[in-house]
Amino acid sequence: MKKHWQMESEKRTDKDKEFWDNRAKEFNNRVGENETVEKVIDYLKDRNWLKEHFRVLDIGCGPGSYALEMAKYTKEVVGIDLSDKMIEFAKENVQKFGQSNVSLETVDWEELNVEEKGWTKAFDLAFASMSPALNTEESIDKMNLVSRKYCYASGFVERKEPLADELHLEIFGTPREKQPHNRMYRAFYTLVDKGYHPEMKHLAMHQVKDWTLEQAWIFYKGIMKLDDGHNPLFMEDVQKRRDKGVKEYFDATVGIMTWSVD
Repeated sequence: MKKHWQMESEKRTDKDKEFWDNRAKEFNNRVGENETVEKVIDYLKDRNWLKEHFRVLDIGCGPGSYALEMAKYTKEVVGIDLSDKMIEFAKENVQKFGQSNVSLETVDWEELNVEEKGWTKAFDLAFASMSPALNTEESIDKMNLVSRKYCYASGFVERKEPLADELHLEIFGTPREKQPHNRMYRAFYTLVDKGYHPEMKHLAMHQVKDWTLEQAWIFYKGIMKLDDGHNPLFMEDVQKRRDKGVKEYFDATVGIMTWSVD
């Protein structure tokens, strides 16, 4: 199992801190206007996983979309993210929305030593929505270690990016390698092997990303492993298809996994 985790982690293109720093503004524009956030919060409330006395750890919190909402129903939410820019936006949003029970910190989950941080069984809910930090067996073990009650994790199990496929063929002359989206299933069976009883549900998603050329470059540079030398050809290819902006149509399936640790 560890070998499979390692192989998938090595193929991932979203582990770079700079990638997320560059996308922070894009994510911040969605804060307060995201229907998916509302659905997830309702899901947690229906399970009675958001209580007044609960402490929540939001792993990969981004600009604070979930942390701000969970804080309305719990005692405290601690948000952590690899990206300094994401945390900067999250702190601004805490001030903007007046959620004084949210604390934020730049933390690399993969490098975090839970015991040294003093977070062993420190939270009632360990929450990680679409977080790329959950890409090793150890990262799942850490969720079990910090939580004294519940865990929530979600991530893509399938995702189609047709424009990225087209651009890769144009720029490199070869088909784009299929991106791995197995980590949610791998996490599920890892937990089962360890004696836990996770539940998995699937959510179909259709997204339309309407980007400027600059936003498109930031995104595709990251997921396609482009460098600045590819920029002129990238811009030329994109402008052939879309004049002043870029529209990408994503069809995806998200796996939502929940489990108890007590």
